[in-house]
Amino acid sequence: PASLYGAGNQVVGVHDALPAGVSYDNLTLIRSLGGFTVGLSMATLQYGRSKETDSTGGILGNVEADDQSGALTLAGKVIPGIITGVAIKYLKSRLADTSANTTALDAGLIVELTDANLSFGISVKNLGKELTYVSEVAALPRKYRGGIAWHTDNLLLTGDVESALTGMQ
Repeated sequence: PASLYGAGNQVVGVHDALPAGVSYDNLTLIRSLGGFTVGLSMATLQYGRSKETDSTGGILGNVEADDQSGALTLAGKVIPGIITGVAIKYLKSRLADTSANTTALDAGLIVELTDANLSFGISVKNLGKELTYVSEVAALPRKYRGGIAWHTDNLLLTGDVESALTGMQ
């Protein structure tokens, strides 16, 4: 979320039509307000149709599934060289006639070393409760990311690592 800082005023829309009836749509609004950047986004991932079967493998019909999310993000430079960001998310998942929803939090921090043209960043995604479908519980995938960037006037080099942990609350 911290990387949203300084993005200016933007409207970004994405539509991806993927194989097997899968599609992804996203609309993001970004606005600079004083020393902060605010983002509002909505996304939908539709998985298309799948065959529903009974315990013997007999086909009962077709089912549809999708995931939806909405997020409010705030990012700003808290002191010179330190940028923080936080996103509050609402997540909804639907499988056939069953749905689950929850809220989650993403947080990030960027440290800028301007004399060395270096930036370091860390973030964590999906801090929150699991999704519960009737009696089935699905943990959100917790993701930790760290990165580094170095730049000159004509060159930008970046690298990052990510670790995903599921079921850790």
